[in-house]
Amino acid sequence: MHLIVAAGHNTCAVLQATDLTVEVAARAVVKNGSFLLRDGDKVGLVGRNGTGKTSLLKVLSGDVSPAAGVVTKIYVAEGEVV
Repeated sequence: MHLIVAAGHNTCAVLQATDLTVEVAARAVVKNGSFLLRDGDKVGLVGRNGTGKTSLLKVLSGDVSPAAGVVTKIYVAEGEVV
């Protein structure tokens, strides 16, 4: 599975994952992953069936807890640098 991020607008909301581990059936599909998404960034999540794309999105949305690590949704004022 690959997470592809293209920089977009550098504005308000961001999503940050730190040392994120996502497991499916006791198998780590993401291990110690860290990234920062800014408002306006374009993201592509690519992988074969069963590689954990949906599981990762469920963790990022807060529907499911990660096996390890932290997902943080940050809201900042317009013009503030994160």
